[in-house]
Amino acid sequence: MRHCCKRLVILTLLITAAEAAHAWPTLYRITQIGGPGVTAYAINNVGQVTGSMATANGTHAFLYQAGKLTDIGSVAGYDATGLAINDAGQIVGDLTPQQGQGSLGFLYSNGMMTVLPTLDAGTAHCCYGTARAINSSGQVAGSSRTADGSSVVAVIYTNGSPRELAVAPSSYASGLNDYGQATGSEQTQAQIPTQFVYGDGKVTRPFMLNNGECSGQWGDGAINNAGQVPGYCLLSGTSIVVISAQGALQPLLPDYAHSDSTTATSINNAGQMTLYANPAGVCCAAWLYSASPVQWAALDSLKDPADPLSSAVNLSELTNPPFGRAPMAINDEGWIVGTFNNAGTPSALLLTPVTPYPSAVDVTASPSAVAIGAPFTVAWTDQSVSACTASGGNSGDGWGGSVPTHGGQQQLTEETAGVRTFTLTCAGAAGAVKSSVSVNVLAPVDAGIPASSGGGSEDPWSLLGAISVLLSRHLRSRWRRPRGNSLPPDEQRFGSALPPAL
Repeated sequence: MRHCCKRLVILTLLITAAEAAHAWPTLYRITQIGGPGVTAYAINNVGQVTGSMATANGTHAFLYQAGKLTDIGSVAGYDATGLAINDAGQIVGDLTPQQGQGSLGFLYSNGMMTVLPTLDAGTAHCCYGTARAINSSGQVAGSSRTADGSSVVAVIYTNGSPRELAVAPSSYASGLNDYGQATGSEQTQAQIPTQFVYGDGKVTRPFMLNNGECSGQWGDGAINNAGQVPGYCLLSGTSIVVISAQGALQPLLPDYAHSDSTTATSINNAGQMTLYANPAGVCCAAWLYSASPVQWAALDSLKDPADPLSSAVNLSELTNPPFGRAPMAINDEGWIVGTFNNAGTPSALLLTPVTPYPSAVDVTASPSAVAIGAPFTVAWTDQSVSACTASGGNSGDGWGGSVPTHGGQQQLTEETAGVRTFTLTCAGAAGAVKSSVSVNVLAPVDAGIPASSGGGSEDPWSLLGAISVLLSRHLRSRWRRPRGNSLPPDEQRFGSALPPAL
């Protein structure tokens, strides 16, 4: 960890020239969603959009699909904002009182808006909560005031019931993927906001690099099905955009024109991201990142010149409307929603690619070297594919056959030593696309020290594997615990059924 950020800088500089060599694969058409007073926050993979709209009775949430804007209402005495939508058209968001302060989360499903319960329901200080993300199983991520009223904490709703996450008090969850992994922010004892990732009962903090070389890590709280979480590292006043995947950090983007703040606002299951930046301290500029091929571009430069709205709208303004920074969001087809300043009034835009993005798949593994029996994760992102098939690995490890599209991940173990290659082949519009990754499974060393092949130096991965095996044997001999899965059932594997009506 000591030299991590120096490597980030070096690798970032190396990829800059490669990124600049690619032409962006498509241009974008612009469609205005409704009229003035509409703010867009989220889009799903079938092109449905949600957000907020001004009405005579206050602010209401909306559903936009196939060119039609539908007012889905609010709860009496509250303004409503839709903040997330899954592919089934379920919407979650926040309710804010029209008089006074506070917040409640809501779920809109099957044409009905329902207030989500909170941990402090039935108490004297009832009630406070938020709802910021929803996955394909209908799980919801947000926050709730605790039953004793002492703090607001991150929660996941399963079948309509909130469950507090094991993170620091004063926290909220803002992102959730189809594997039940959530991300958000927690306030540490030092009163510094820290991004967390929660999954399988475990909590990681991917941007905690407080080693004297890197500080100021933050992201807008997004996570995709491969477990990728975007953020940034503020190094000597310069933002380096990074992505965390299964605990490993990878630099993605250079700073934009010496930007002093660059933050990802969303990430899709193809690894594409929307970002905002403050070039030379001037707020703001909208950017787009593509993983296949690796490149980035100012969003305003991607407008289709044949579009009538191309000359009328400056897409750089999507991040700086007069009512505060509004998010941009991108779905797996590369469709983007955002909000711009229309004569002092928010107006929502939908950006659709002129041509589909090229088919692509990318498979990664973390860690890339493990001891026999140690778990590792194979994850993938995919773009513009219709089906994917896994091959390779080893007999009995569970890798093989059809796997979900729209990204995914699988935890595996291997019981024999050797280099295992994991391949994903996906059907694309122009033919099959393929990606592979290898994992070195290390055999235990029976002797007290690693075997040597002669006078040469040891292979570092073999040495690491031998040390880890010997250490684990030592620990097992001193502390033997019963084996078994102690995680609650809903954290072992989430089903695909939608939750019943609350």
